[in-house]
Amino acid sequence: MLHSLDVRNILLHFWSFILYKKNYHHLGTGKCLQENTMRNLSKFVCILMTFLLVNTAQAATVEVEWKNPDDYRDIISGNIQSKSNFRKSLFRTMEATFAKHAVNLPPDYNLKVVMIDIDLAGKVQLGRNIEIREINDHDFPRIKFNIVLTDKNDNIILQGVQNLKEQKYKHNSFRMKGSQSSFYLETDLINKWFTAHLIPAVNGPVKS
Repeated sequence: MLHSLDVRNILLHFWSFILYKKNYHHLGTGKCLQENTMRNLSKFVCILMTFLLVNTAQAATVEVEWKNPDDYRDIISGNIQSKSNFRKSLFRTMEATFAKHAVNLPPDYNLKVVMIDIDLAGKVQLGRNIEIREINDHDFPRIKFNIVLTDKNDNIILQGVQNLKEQKYKHNSFRMKGSQSSFYLETDLINKWFTAHLIPAVNGPVKS
């Protein structure tokens, strides 16, 4: 299912493209073709905007709080990018991962997540000219957070500390997918938690 964040990105790309076409049209090149393109793109954007409004209205709200990140076990950035930018990238990626599952929860629910600890997969080899995080087949992340899930009347549906860690001995899909994605192992762990634990606890087990 397409998430509202994805739709926003699509809208931004198409709006940029429309502005480009509009400016290009002013140059007097291919007037008829440009007008048709503009008309079709405008219709498509309207459809996407309608979908975005509907999709957002049907999703639960998700809040993520980062509690004392300086105390997290391992979110070391290395020297490829600044500490600030690395954390922004990590936090935004994980927030988006939590948010995309909101469509699978009742629309009048609110999920409050307080991140307690993160131990990213792998280890940054400090002291080298290029300090990057190295991940081998036996490295897995650990993520600890507290959740409070409430309904529209602020009744608590679920709450408690979640301590996520992978139980596998070796990676399977990381070499194929993870090396191409930022924080793949961490987001995969959250995805599995939603699928295997939170969503079934709220909506009941998936019927085969």
